[in-house]
Amino acid sequence: DLSWTAVGPAIEYLVRYRVNGGIVLNALATSESITLTGLPGSAQIEWRVRAICDGGQSSFSSVDTFMTLEDTCPDADGDGVCDEDDLCPEIDDALIGQPCDDGDPCTINDTYGSDCVCYGALFDENNNGICDLNETGCTIPENLQVFSITPDMATLTWNAVIGADSYRVGYITPGQSGTVMLVNTNMVTLTGLSPESEYLWQVRANCGTDNSDNVEGPSFTTSAAGCPDADGDGVCDGDDLCPDFDDMLIGSSCNDYDNCTTNDVVTADCECVGTLIDNNNNGVCDLDELCAPPSNFVTNALSPTSGTVAWDPVPGAVAYQLQYLIAGHGMGNTQLSDTVYTFEGLPPGSIIQWRVRTLCMSGNSSWEVGAALPLPNSLDGGGGAALRTGDRLPPVDWEQVSRELSELQFDIFPNPARDEASLVLSRQAEGTEAVVYNLWGQELARYRLDGVQVQMLNVSEWRAQNTAVVVVLFEPGQPPKTKKLLLVR
Repeated sequence: DLSWTAVGPAIEYLVRYRVNGGIVLNALATSESITLTGLPGSAQIEWRVRAICDGGQSSFSSVDTFMTLEDTCPDADGDGVCDEDDLCPEIDDALIGQPCDDGDPCTINDTYGSDCVCYGALFDENNNGICDLNETGCTIPENLQVFSITPDMATLTWNAVIGADSYRVGYITPGQSGTVMLVNTNMVTLTGLSPESEYLWQVRANCGTDNSDNVEGPSFTTSAAGCPDADGDGVCDGDDLCPDFDDMLIGSSCNDYDNCTTNDVVTADCECVGTLIDNNNNGVCDLDELCAPPSNFVTNALSPTSGTVAWDPVPGAVAYQLQYLIAGHGMGNTQLSDTVYTFEGLPPGSIIQWRVRTLCMSGNSSWEVGAALPLPNSLDGGGGAALRTGDRLPPVDWEQVSRELSELQFDIFPNPARDEASLVLSRQAEGTEAVVYNLWGQELARYRLDGVQVQMLNVSEWRAQNTAVVVVLFEPGQPPKTKKLLLVR
């Protein structure tokens, strides 16, 4: 607890302090005392205070110093668990399962494991246990399988081969002539087969001028013509609970193509059904409600060169668009899925003026202007911007700022994504298209973006065999813009 002698005309007091010589922190008090919380044990605290009155502010008091008591429950990561009882004393346990970077280019989708270690999945598209970045030559296809066998059709699949531009597939019924075909993907459906017939097949990868060896797949026998099996699950339609698709899909993820539902699954009655997106529990899809603007703004100067702005989450928000102006340092525009943004690397004493709006599937909210964020000139706060500078700043011509920031930008949320993702433009743009390519340059999907700012991407429909795709934005008269979207399986 800190206290001082009251100053008669003061309306509040500004307390500045730092811990063990670190960055300067600010706290406001409405009376002549304040309690500082969250301080570490056995730490040296330096502090001083000044009065703020209607007509101005006093000079700071002289610096006082004290030591906090020894901490009997050290908590290095600040997660509220004593180090000796903490599964991960060096990192916040809440980070377990969160994305990280293990520094290994041969892994993807890196996350913190329950053992507090950051590690990822091996980058191994062909599932041979070797990092694809370390492989050379045209390797043989692996994991050959047969699906959806009917009296006259069957689907053949295999793992994609890194560097392959096509595959040569051959199949034959013993004692008869065979058929050879060239396909561009690692899956092919054979048609025109004979009922109740055994088939042998093989495949090889073609990598430009280099080819792999042929590898044989498992033989299969087509079903009898008198037992129609529309979904190819081996159960005659007359005995099939869900004759239009494999019964094994019940309980699995699907896509009901309703933007107002999430967590879609196949139910026992063979229907794909999702849960209504309704964060405020009013029975109305959040996407169909008005797109509310952000509110409850909070600003915080972290250091002379950095600070944060924040606001409350908005139900139904896909992303947020932030515009800012920093006198003498320029302006900026960004989209983010989080409700906190950190400014870094600014000149000491900068004053950040900003506004933000919500981007929803149904449209965008109005812009809301946040309080200006002044940064101090130095760690001790001397000579910095006045605490109430934002109240006296001239108004910003935000329309002019928007015109100067009119270059089209885009982001994708979430990234990585599993079934769906949202492509968010910084503004609407006529004649613009987004095209999705796999890592071999093959087109997977194309979206026309006329008159929209948020486009839903049906990731599950792309049938991408890689763990990532490339999304390219084409705007008339402008160079293409690209972003990589990681896929979660």
